[in-house]
Amino acid sequence: TILGGGAQCWPLLRRPTAYWHNCRPSLVEFGRRAPVYDSGVSQVVVQGITLRDSPFWSFSGRGLRNAVISQVHVYTTGCGYAEAPNTDGFNIQGQHIRIEDCTVRNGDDCVPIFPPTRDVVVRNISCKCGNGIGPVVWPAMSVPGEGGVIEDVVVTGARFSGTSQAVVVKSLGSFVGVARNVTYRDFVLEGVGTAVMVNMFNQQLQGATDSTEAPSAEGLWIENITGTAVAAGRVTCDGGSHGCSGIVMRDVRLRAVPGGNLSEYKCENATGVAENCEPMPCDWSPAAV
Repeated sequence: TILGGGAQCWPLLRRPTAYWHNCRPSLVEFGRRAPVYDSGVSQVVVQGITLRDSPFWSFSGRGLRNAVISQVHVYTTGCGYAEAPNTDGFNIQGQHIRIEDCTVRNGDDCVPIFPPTRDVVVRNISCKCGNGIGPVVWPAMSVPGEGGVIEDVVVTGARFSGTSQAVVVKSLGSFVGVARNVTYRDFVLEGVGTAVMVNMFNQQLQGATDSTEAPSAEGLWIENITGTAVAAGRVTCDGGSHGCSGIVMRDVRLRAVPGGNLSEYKCENATGVAENCEPMPCDWSPAAV
């Protein structure tokens, strides 16, 4: 077990200078700020450890190549962003990465995948309290006009309890790039905020910009997602030539949390097909897929 003492740092988020300057170490970190496929961080195996109360991201990997993360458990005493901010579980970038048989209880993203990245498999993982799993089209230094490609990602056998989202693709309108060929399969949700969140504007929920360059998503396969949520989903993409396309949703069957009413999907500039879903997303028609 690696102890981070993050509970001393999380309250400093209310004083941003003190927080960012003094409380940014990750408990396990490979390849610092290397936004390329290959940066010499190769043949990595991390197995059988617990990362507890990280001040910042629990596991950070940049430029990973042929990495296996197995039976690693991330835990924060704070639950959710208000109690344990910026405590990502496995914050990764690179190629040929496997994450399996892991658990995450934290205050931010469970497994955020940053560009440029290709060939990632995440399987048999549980996420509690924080956010979901998926591509984040976001450049390393958050520079407007930059971004990259995230492709060939498979997430299967994930369980979510009390998280803000489950299926995630996100960015900001000021970035560029694409998430493509991403599969989400066999998810079980319990008390999740929003089941499916594909949002190219992240906190900027007003959406479309009609810009000539914007982040996008294409070729998303979302299948066999069941459980309870407050809202079914949101698919918000750019209004220009960079909308989201090729989205397939099959057997996504959601129920309201106890005592609540399940909100319908909210969609903007996205095309796809849906089959055997409840509720049906985005007024998409069933199709042979």
